[in-house]
Amino acid sequence: GSGAIAFSAPMFWVLDVTVNVLQTPNRALVADLASEEQQVPMQVVFVFFMAIGNFIGFSIMQIYAVPTDHMLELMLIICSINTVCVLIQSLVAKEMPLVRSAESSSSCCGPVVSIFRSVKGMPRLFYHLAAVQCLVWIGNTAWNNYGAQWFANSVYGGDQHAPEGCPEKIAYGKGMAAFGLGGQIKAGLQLTSALIIIALLLKTTVRPRTVYAPCVLIGAVVNFLASFAVGTSGAFATVCFLIS
Repeated sequence: GSGAIAFSAPMFWVLDVTVNVLQTPNRALVADLASEEQQVPMQVVFVFFMAIGNFIGFSIMQIYAVPTDHMLELMLIICSINTVCVLIQSLVAKEMPLVRSAESSSSCCGPVVSIFRSVKGMPRLFYHLAAVQCLVWIGNTAWNNYGAQWFANSVYGGDQHAPEGCPEKIAYGKGMAAFGLGGQIKAGLQLTSALIIIALLLKTTVRPRTVYAPCVLIGAVVNFLASFAVGTSGAFATVCFLIS
């Protein structure tokens, strides 16, 4: 009902915030703690564990034929994994505390003001890259948050509220299974492509934008095809999901 939606939506936002709080600073934490010789190997390790995490996440989706009927069990599994990871990180990682300068503001808005001050006067390329990165992550978030429903409802024509055993319910389960399998394969492809890109940037004189721009363009084309050309083709939908 509406009450359940009103409660679940903010809880999902909180969960998403905690995931981003865990993921985003970790790369910087790795860079801060690693020596100069360890920077590149540790970034590779970071990418590797991200791929493992993605694979485990999509594998959890495969536990139940219709995951939406077992949201409590799935959320308990996810929250338990997050809790264990946070505890391990808290026990292992040690970072030098930040020493505030005399000029630093003590107000709660101080960090936000500092961010705006730091980006002031940056070259146009910085703002261009920031805008592109925001749009890319909007696309990634759409796939991650709504990809399963797109597979199950739009591509396979399923209905999670249909009676057990009817064609619509079975189709919904097949769509969710296709999304989970595609996510597992995508995790492996992400690891492979990330390692290839890292090798290209380290071993050649190719500029980063020359590598990044085609990836963004390919993603845009694939998203267009997913929106207007996939129809009810499960194989085509999976290919679009993998390349996206």
